Amino acid sequence: MNMLKFASIFAFYMASTSVGFGAECDNIPHVASHFISKHANWRVLKYDDLPNDDKELWRKFHSGLCPGWTQVNFDNSGKNYYAVAFLAKNRSIKYEKIVIFSFKKIL
Repeated sequence: MNMLKFASIFAFYMASTSVGFGAECDNIPHVASHFISKHANWRVLKYDDLPNDDKELWRKFHSGLCPGWTQVNFDNSGKNYYAVAFLAKNRSIKYEKIVIFSFKKIL
């Protein structure tokens, strides 16, 4: 995982009001599960996907938290967003994607 994407997830963590728990990332947001159901080759980034240096930092500062997603309130409006880091692998090529999910009120 390149440092820019790790830094993005770290920034989302620092700005978050609530963070997904579970080192195995078992409790991913429903919107992430829905995305995965539509894009079967993608999955949420897990602790084991981090490079060794990042694993050390994650264990030291965020033990027990999932590095693949966080809940964020960007504008202090009370509206929550989910930032999710997805991975996919096709042969020897690894793809990375960060998706921001928001909820739209349906009338």
